[in-house]
Amino acid sequence: MKILRLLLLVLCCAFTRNLFSQTASSINNGPWLSPFTWNCTCVPLPGYTVTINHHVTLNTSFQLPSGGITVNAGGTLVQDSARDILMNGGFIVNHGTVDFRYLYLQSGHVTSTDTLRLKSFANYGTIDNSGVLHRVDSFYNVGFIHNSGFVSTKKFQNNDTLINDGLFAVADSFFNISILLNNDSIITPTFMTTGLLINNGSISGVDSFTNTGTLKNNASAIIHADSMLNLGTLQNLGKINTKAFASFGTIQNEGLLTFIDAFNLNLFTNSDSLVGTHSLLNTGRFSNLVGGNILLGGSFMNVDSLHHGASFFNNGIMRVDSDWYNADTVSGVFGSFVAALSTGNSGKMLGSFDFCDLTPPALSPFIDNNSGLISPQITWCTPQSPNANFNAADVCEGTPVTFTNSSTGTITGFFWNFDDGTTSTQTNPTHTYTNNGTYHVMLVAANGLSLDTGYLTLTVYALPATPTVTVNGSTVNCSATAASYTWYLNGVLQSSLTTQSFVATQQGYYSVKIADAHSCSSAKSDSVFVTIISGISVLPNENGVRVFPNPFSDKTTLLLSTSEKGAALLSVSNMLGQQVFSSSTRIESGTTNPLSIDLSKEASGVYLYQLRAGNTVYCGKLVKE
Repeated sequence: MKILRLLLLVLCCAFTRNLFSQTASSINNGPWLSPFTWNCTCVPLPGYTVTINHHVTLNTSFQLPSGGITVNAGGTLVQDSARDILMNGGFIVNHGTVDFRYLYLQSGHVTSTDTLRLKSFANYGTIDNSGVLHRVDSFYNVGFIHNSGFVSTKKFQNNDTLINDGLFAVADSFFNISILLNNDSIITPTFMTTGLLINNGSISGVDSFTNTGTLKNNASAIIHADSMLNLGTLQNLGKINTKAFASFGTIQNEGLLTFIDAFNLNLFTNSDSLVGTHSLLNTGRFSNLVGGNILLGGSFMNVDSLHHGASFFNNGIMRVDSDWYNADTVSGVFGSFVAALSTGNSGKMLGSFDFCDLTPPALSPFIDNNSGLISPQITWCTPQSPNANFNAADVCEGTPVTFTNSSTGTITGFFWNFDDGTTSTQTNPTHTYTNNGTYHVMLVAANGLSLDTGYLTLTVYALPATPTVTVNGSTVNCSATAASYTWYLNGVLQSSLTTQSFVATQQGYYSVKIADAHSCSSAKSDSVFVTIISGISVLPNENGVRVFPNPFSDKTTLLLSTSEKGAALLSVSNMLGQQVFSSSTRIESGTTNPLSIDLSKEASGVYLYQLRAGNTVYCGKLVKE
């Protein structure tokens, strides 16, 4: 009977505390539903803010509408059987170990820096993981995820935003429907993106990669896939390694793309390197631009057997170590083809490119089998000499310069010297000069037989010195004469103020940038404060006002010599416009009127005073050390 009364008392106390307490912290190892686990001697209800420092067994499923759960380092929240949490608000913060079945995050946020184990995860809120999230069968995201740790799941689908700065390992399939920014590593056998994918890291272990959206593979990024299908837009600035590559969409390659066999049905632009160990079949429109290099260990075919619309434009270099065949249109101005074995043309070869069959027939045209049209300007194993040419515009110091390469001829490589100790081998580089001056830029364009050098004198203009701003009453003036002026009031651009000086109509802090005749802009000046008081003249502090000492420690004295007589009102404000001191007194004309200012309770810094004496207002600056 005594034990029963004790239990009733405990339960009664727990119920009473539940009515008022909204926080609970673990004080013992034990189950969630035991009041002896918590410092409140209660069972935490949905909406509580719970802190776990011990080993707590999750022996119930529940809803989390508000409040939250924090599992500290060394603490655990582990299910005893299949347990679930529905979050439609609140938070979970894990610095220890959390293990349960389903987490359905309708709203709210989850932060994990240690171990989080789930069977299924649906997110409509916010997840920030820098720990280990694993044992997940399915992971569905319609919210925001930032992963800088490790995520391991069988299936993953992203319908909103994922930023990956860690390792994302998906054992079965990875689907991106919306926005994916990958800055580190994704490993999965099946990868499909129909949204936006920006890859700055690595995507590897892929058997099948499909892009039907927009994919940008940036410089230093890499994609490894056995087969890759592009149905959307693909821009490659880094590396793509694949065995079977097919494109029905649009490709712009400015990096390295390697394959065994490749097939293009639509638009393909190459300005860097394509390396294939076997074949390349083009049935669409292919452009190999200046600086583009294509190396095939097998054969090349340009043929559209259905519509006869295949087009291959070559102003770069293409080497084919086996057979070369064209049934539609091959063109170019100064590109080069080299074919090792059998060559054939039943379509059109237009332009003035160079064609070199390494096993040529004895008579012109030097192609093994020709039943089509060949322009008379095409040369045979006599590649055109390179002609280096480029242009760039003069710039202001610190502004990037874009060099536009217009070199012609058969070119296999470029070398730039920017005359400041730096070089580049890019086709169209961008370079920033850190010092002003005149630079003699050099470009070398070369092929295996010869080279040519082009030069350009580039001027980098110095930036104007930072101006100063003065104020006299309400007239604001810039110290420097310039081609143009850009004024700011409280940091906001004032498009109507374009002159060297003006009369201010608004009170506040004014600053300016100036630009010279080359449109080079200075840094922004320091700000000056302008006080506007309608109908009353405003005088700077040197006209009849002296402050001594200034700077000062705690107190200072304002000395006023004036012809005014009567009441005077003194106020002092900080730089945020908040009044920190005020006083009123009576002044006499023809005498020096001392007014004491006490800022002993204020922080060190700059303060502004305003003294209203009759019809005159005096303004000035105070500096407390």
